[in-house]
Amino acid sequence: MDDLGARLGVGFVGPELMAIGDSIFNGTRSLSTTPGLAKIAAPALVARGLGFYDSFRRPDYPRPVLFDIEEHLRQGLDLGRLREECLENAQAWLVGNGVWSNRRYFDNISIAGATYANLFCDTSARYKEEAARAFKKLQSSSGIDFDTVFQLYYAINAAFLLNPSGLPELDYLTPLDQVAARQPKRLLIDIGNNDGLFRAAITAAPTPTLIRSLKAIPDLADRLATFLKEKCSEVEHIYFNLLIRPRALANLAPRTDEDMYVTPPNGGYFKSYVGRLGSLNELTGEQMKAFDDLIADVNSKTSNVLTKKLGNRLHLIDLFDWSSHYDRKHGSDENTIVVEHHGRLRRLSNYPFSVLGGFRQGGLFGLDNMHPTIVGYALLANHIGTIVANTETNLKYEPMSLQAAYEADSLLQSPPGGWDLLVFMASLAGAFVKTGDSAEALLA
Repeated sequence: MDDLGARLGVGFVGPELMAIGDSIFNGTRSLSTTPGLAKIAAPALVARGLGFYDSFRRPDYPRPVLFDIEEHLRQGLDLGRLREECLENAQAWLVGNGVWSNRRYFDNISIAGATYANLFCDTSARYKEEAARAFKKLQSSSGIDFDTVFQLYYAINAAFLLNPSGLPELDYLTPLDQVAARQPKRLLIDIGNNDGLFRAAITAAPTPTLIRSLKAIPDLADRLATFLKEKCSEVEHIYFNLLIRPRALANLAPRTDEDMYVTPPNGGYFKSYVGRLGSLNELTGEQMKAFDDLIADVNSKTSNVLTKKLGNRLHLIDLFDWSSHYDRKHGSDENTIVVEHHGRLRRLSNYPFSVLGGFRQGGLFGLDNMHPTIVGYALLANHIGTIVANTETNLKYEPMSLQAAYEADSLLQSPPGGWDLLVFMASLAGAFVKTGDSAEALLA
């Protein structure tokens, strides 16, 4: 690997900061990954706040990955036009023959839709081939198959992030292989959302299959910790995000806004919850509490296995507790973010996103009610960056202004009008967070 570092130049080995994981670190918003969003992904904001922004190699996407859902919806939903946009976009990626950037590698190689298993298994070579197959499948279809669309989306994104300039040296390195080869001083990790949590939150149905996937996370974390202990001994600090509290996600809420505005007393639960994208399924308050308790237990067991193997190099980011501080659904106006909008104050919260008749509610999550807005990402980055600076006392962290984040957020400044496309978003989101069975093979 020393020879590899020499071939790839100064900066490849020993960068100040690297990030691996899923869409929460990829900067995804409203199921879209774009050049602009990559610049405000949480790891990029953390790097900026710590003073590493100029050296932090952010993904320089030449175009959105397959689609920009927000921009598409501003023109009105048209599935035929969306299919043609996807084909045109994919063709532009495939024409590049795997050479998409002048940058040889990125410091943020978090892939939207990734699971624990993907950290071990993904390679650019694999996904360049898969992208070509998925493209032909979408070409030959008469309509738009969301599963194929996401397969193509994931393949393009993974191939690009893991080897942007098509170097043979990187074609077969997984995300974890790249960490081992580069030995960054600090490593940020966000993973596990796609091992059952997001799909259960989209559908409001923690099925037995999804529960088994979630309960397997500590074993997967143990496998991850073993790799980091054995192959990444020079990484001085590992910052690991624990899973968010399910009830804090915008998509899980009472069926009607009127029911949601009656806050449960004493931090309790609503009588029932649905998946607001398409009003899918329903959970009782007791079932919602059981879902929260399951994730809390998974977090506790994950913390134990990681700490046992990584010791004081590990720094846990408790997103379960952190998200509770911004849970307006179950709290009060104190759990909101206040910004100024054209001379008036506006409260941003974890209510489901709504712009019917103008901005009505939400603002911390995008159109999919799952991925944060820029304000949400700034909140997350400020939380992580503060922990880094408190841990490494030689560093200082300059938080991003939430007002500036709000003003930079094109979705909050100019949301698609007439938002009544929940069934469409539910179908697309269902494919986006589809849980695979690759983890079972990894643990076999």
